[in-house]
Amino acid sequence: MPIKVITGVTGDQAFPPCFLRQVRVGGAANLAGTVQIKRGSTVLETLPIGATPGTKREYVDTKFDGNTGLLNINPSNAGDTVVAIFG
Repeated sequence: MPIKVITGVTGDQAFPPCFLRQVRVGGAANLAGTVQIKRGSTVLETLPIGATPGTKREYVDTKFDGNTGLLNINPSNAGDTVVAIFG
C-alpha cells in the first residue's frame, strides 16, 4: 500500500484522486496541533491536540476524486507528523 508521510508543513496538503484507507499520528510525540481530514474544503474528521502516536482514523478505501472532492490533510502545527495510507 502506498504511504505518504506529512511533516514540517501547515495548511491544506492536497492529494490527487485516491482511495484513502487510514490516517494516523506518526512520530514519537503527541500532536501539538490539530489535523483535519477534508473532502475538498469540507472537514470530515479532526485529530485533536494531544492525540498520541498511533491514533488513527480508518477509511474503507474511501474515494476522493474530482466528482466527490479531493483529499486535503491539514496539520495546524509544522512539528507534527501524520501518515496517510492509501488503498
